[in-house]
Amino acid sequence: MSEICVLFGTNAVAYNIASAFSKSDYNVFTFIPKGESKVFCHSKFWGDVHKSRYKFDDDMLANDIIEHVKKGNLSGKILTFLANDQAVYFWIKYQDKLSKYLTVQIDNIETFYNKNLFFKKLGDAEFCPKTWEVSEVGSFPCIVKPAYKDFDNKFYNKFKSKVRIAEGIDELDQFRDFDKGELVCQEVLDFDLGNEFSFWGYRGLDGEIVSFVGQHMNKYPDKTGRISHTKLVENSGIQKIGRTIMNNLNYVGILDVQIIFDKNSKSYKVIEANPRLWCSHEVLLMNGINLLQICANNFYEVKSAMPTAELKGKEWFSSLYSIEHKRPLAKNTEFYALSSDNFLTKVWIGLYLKAKYLYYRIRKF
Repeated sequence: MSEICVLFGTNAVAYNIASAFSKSDYNVFTFIPKGESKVFCHSKFWGDVHKSRYKFDDDMLANDIIEHVKKGNLSGKILTFLANDQAVYFWIKYQDKLSKYLTVQIDNIETFYNKNLFFKKLGDAEFCPKTWEVSEVGSFPCIVKPAYKDFDNKFYNKFKSKVRIAEGIDELDQFRDFDKGELVCQEVLDFDLGNEFSFWGYRGLDGEIVSFVGQHMNKYPDKTGRISHTKLVENSGIQKIGRTIMNNLNYVGILDVQIIFDKNSKSYKVIEANPRLWCSHEVLLMNGINLLQICANNFYEVKSAMPTAELKGKEWFSSLYSIEHKRPLAKNTEFYALSSDNFLTKVWIGLYLKAKYLYYRIRKF
């Protein structure tokens, strides 16, 4: 039986990854850093869950993972999937140490995780927005956002937003606490809700690509927030952009490229790439498409057919998917979706969440 490792088993994405192998011969295991949510570690889909004594930012966590893997007497490198941004940052930081035992397939993962590196690689492609470092902004207004997310998610914690708009050079002073390279600046793009897409693709070592397009119909609380409703669509323009990026940058593995239709230029523009798994990937599983198992079969040289692009029309709603599959909703999303300005309402919601998570500790889901 081959092994699959998930870093880290702390969210719905990790649950999604484990569930994708529920009807296979793969044994899926994960790690929970100290202080992180343990709700999803109670899923019946895990073969093993190791709860570490060390936090994300503790150098000992990497050693703890290695020791646990070595105790399992596992032979050969283990295919590893990354379930959140902290996991990607963790992998990049400790890659030299971890890669003796685990592999994420993507050799140039930092190029896709760091927006400064990613957009420099894209160069002057027509689907690439104008991009600068903070010290080299070419025009205003401009969008300022983190080039990557570290363990502390410094940008969001400071501004309570994923992006900021700077109207002039004086407004760049608010970013003086960030080091050079931590931020990326881009021309302002504008799009309507429903005109954001994801190219989801898997590219093997042989260069063969299987890919699909998701159209994000709604987000919470607005178009800059979290995806809450998506569906599979046919879109040759998005397919062309995603495949071009995978081929030109020699990407191997599963990739999410987020693309919007910009109202200003009347064209598609790439806004980021995710070299990790994401929650809305569940729409593929709902439609009978399992890129994760295709990736694993390719890695472990198990013969399997590539999935056909048959769209069954099943749409993904984040909360409904959780309810139908008896899966806990992400605590932060659920709390803010139900929250109000009334103090007593918040108290009742808090009690409800505590009771629900106690239930999931007792019952496997």
